[in-house]
Amino acid sequence: MKVDINSKLNILCNKQHLTESEVLHIMVLVRKYLEYPDVDRNQKFLDLKFFCDWSLHIAIEYSIPAMEILVKLNDTIVKLKQIPDNDLLMKEVTKVVSFPRLKVQLHEFLSSIRVKNKLTTINDNWLNFLEKYIEIIRDQIIAFPEDMSPRKWYFTMLKPYYDRITSNPIKEGCWTIGLSLSNVNESFFKGKNLPSENYLFCLILYTSITTRIVIPLTKQELL
Repeated sequence: MKVDINSKLNILCNKQHLTESEVLHIMVLVRKYLEYPDVDRNQKFLDLKFFCDWSLHIAIEYSIPAMEILVKLNDTIVKLKQIPDNDLLMKEVTKVVSFPRLKVQLHEFLSSIRVKNKLTTINDNWLNFLEKYIEIIRDQIIAFPEDMSPRKWYFTMLKPYYDRITSNPIKEGCWTIGLSLSNVNESFFKGKNLPSENYLFCLILYTSITTRIVIPLTKQELL
């Protein structure tokens, strides 16, 4: 099975213009390979596993790298909430949700299993891959589980991250509990009831008081 995965990755990772289904296939193959009982590899590529999972599930709730992103985003919003500079906010948020770590770990992983790799080594190929990947993960939520009670199996694992966020609230009783990258109708920003023909690509932060913080981004900023 490993040989078969390796062979398929060799083909896919040397194509110039991957389709969305081919990008998803790469993430499936990588995720399968990481399932093999290799403790060193599994621990080394935790971030890569998370990026694979994000492309395969409608919600990510039990991932340490995902919780780290939520903590960083919450800290960024708190830090910049008193600064009326939308461009600075977008810039700092983009740093948190962009994908340099995916490139580094995917490159290291492909090298470790001796896959010939034009995907992470040629910039145009990588940008094409990321454009398709962002479409795949669009609207797929990263969030804390709704039930963070001590009786749950994941409580000990996630509690340190949850505590870091709740101890640094955006305002009293309000902190980040989830995020998604989504298309938002332009009418939302203009306070109109009728939908526009245009949509903006946005980061949506879900908070503990059900308020959503919507930050317009451009996909190019994430690449």
